[in-house]
Amino acid sequence: MELRDRYIAYCGNDCTQCPHFKHYCEEGCLGMACANYCGKCIVRICNLERQITNCSECGEYPCQKLEKQFENMANDGYGDWAMAARKVLAELRHS
Repeated sequence: MELRDRYIAYCGNDCTQCPHFKHYCEEGCLGMACANYCGKCIVRICNLERQITNCSECGEYPCQKLEKQFENMANDGYGDWAMAARKVLAELRHS
């Protein structure tokens, strides 16, 4: 699947692969309805404050908030997602 055809979160995650997106949060972190998981994400809050589409557009990329998000994902058993998100952001940064 092409990158442009995927639902990409602020941190680079493909939201369509997230169980929260599929069951609780149909708008993903890009929407405003999800307060349980995406609504509390520091990366999401930062992107909204900076009014950017995702972290690849930020002049401070990669930053401590993003690195902490990836670390938390890995600690929660989502290390593969963190690696995939890093790759997506790198692709977006270089496109």
